[in-house]
Amino acid sequence: MPLLPVPVPLSCPECGGRLQLIPSSPESYHCALAHEYSAHELDAALQQQIHLSLQHVIRQLQEQQTLIARRQPLGLYTPPVDSPLQLAQQILATLSRDVTAPPDGL
Repeated sequence: MPLLPVPVPLSCPECGGRLQLIPSSPESYHCALAHEYSAHELDAALQQQIHLSLQHVIRQLQEQQTLIARRQPLGLYTPPVDSPLQLAQQILATLSRDVTAPPDGL
C-alpha cells in the first residue's frame, strides 16, 4: 500500500501553498500545484527569498529616510509609534533565537 504524503509546516517558494513530504522519496517535497523540491533545492529557494525580502526592506527603509528628510524641515513629519529601528530590533531578536528549535505553534 503506497504511503500518503505527509503535510509539513513549510510553504512552497513558488506559490506559497503548504508543502508535503513524499514518504517514498525522503527529503522530497511537493505542493498541491505539483511544484517539487529536494531538501537542498528548498533550502536554496528559501535563502533566495530571504535575501530578496531583505533587499526590499532595506530599499524601503532608505526611501522612508529620504521622505522623512524632505518633510521634517517643513514640519510635516510625525514619527510613528513603532519606528523602523524598533522593527529592526525585533527582527534581530528573532534571528538570534535558536534556529534548531521549531517555530511557535508547530
